[in-house]
Amino acid sequence: MKLKHWMIVVAVLAFVFGFGFLLLPMQMMALYALSSNEVVLHMNRMFGAALLGMAAMAWLARDVPESKPLRAIVLAIFTYFTLGSISILVFGLQGIANVMVWFSLGFHLPIAIAFGYYFFARREMASP
Repeated sequence: MKLKHWMIVVAVLAFVFGFGFLLLPMQMMALYALSSNEVVLHMNRMFGAALLGMAAMAWLARDVPESKPLRAIVLAIFTYFTLGSISILVFGLQGIANVMVWFSLGFHLPIAIAFGYYFFARREMASP
């Protein structure tokens, strides 16, 4: 799949989950069978805002030609999805949440791999 398509996937997922965590943090927590308090709700809203920022970045970068700025964006997305995958895996293995945690890993991990490929392996993206 082309980088442009991966950018669109990231933009759409980040937009949907970003709005969910920003506007409906309690309902988003309930999807994972987790309880919440005011601090957690605030952190979920902050997470939602960050995801909306990522959605905007990925959407606006989808047509950017290969360049140093695009390389930086690819690295940022790779970093988020890689660290997110590790965090989700640890969380899932603790058995605290329900099956939604594995659904989250199911889309974080392929995106991390794809952006890692574009950052580290693609000849065009690998050149400075």
